[in-house]
Amino acid sequence: MYSELFASLQTTEDRRLLLRELDLLLQSLYKQNDQSFEKISEESVRGSTMTHLEKIFQANPDKDAVLKEIKKLLEGVNIVELTIALEPTRQLTDRVSGWVKKNLSEDALIRFEIDKKIVAGAKIIYKGAYHDFSTSKKIVELTSNGKQS
Repeated sequence: MYSELFASLQTTEDRRLLLRELDLLLQSLYKQNDQSFEKISEESVRGSTMTHLEKIFQANPDKDAVLKEIKKLLEGVNIVELTIALEPTRQLTDRVSGWVKKNLSEDALIRFEIDKKIVAGAKIIYKGAYHDFSTSKKIVELTSNGKQS
């Protein structure tokens, strides 16, 4: 039921924005005038979010229950922590997210961390497993091997 909404999320930042929107909508459910659900959905929530939610509300009109269930599911998604040297471009985010959703989990989100010390490559943490594919690790390995000779 929520697959299209979840498929639109790529990063933990996307999740944070969606959670904020869901909170605004939940708070507006029982208010009127300039704080009403309709007003908030038009002025404070992204159009793409409302498009997904409107489809969901057609199948289940209990907005309160739907919004709370989505929030609960969002808190439980898998996170792939990816440390890279530079701020990711939209293209890189799309490519990494596509790979993660295809190979790890359809509902997994990426948390990007920036660490210029790794030079290039990446450090990855997923479900407690840590992998260091950074250039800085290779440089340390090469220089420490050279010192042992």
